[in-house]
Amino acid sequence: MEHQPETHHGHIMSYSKLGVILIILLFLTFCTIVITQVDLKALTIGAALLIASVKSFIVLSYFMHLKYDKPIFRWMVGAVFFLLAIVIFITFIDYSFR
Repeated sequence: MEHQPETHHGHIMSYSKLGVILIILLFLTFCTIVITQVDLKALTIGAALLIASVKSFIVLSYFMHLKYDKPIFRWMVGAVFFLLAIVIFITFIDYSFR
């Protein structure tokens, strides 16, 4: 009796779902370009960072399969984003008082 090793293929997504995600990312990239052309004063940078955060969330969730991984990895990535948000917030506070 021969022992066959277990194979783990992970989560496989359909091409149609990947195509929809690609279109969403391209649309958000277009929005980032457009937001730099609109004069929102101080909100322009914040809006561009918000769009970039949404894009990174989509990439992490679907292309890096974080959505289908163990919850501990989601918590760790969430903690990194929280720390990044704190650093960006402190940077904006420092910039506004100069």
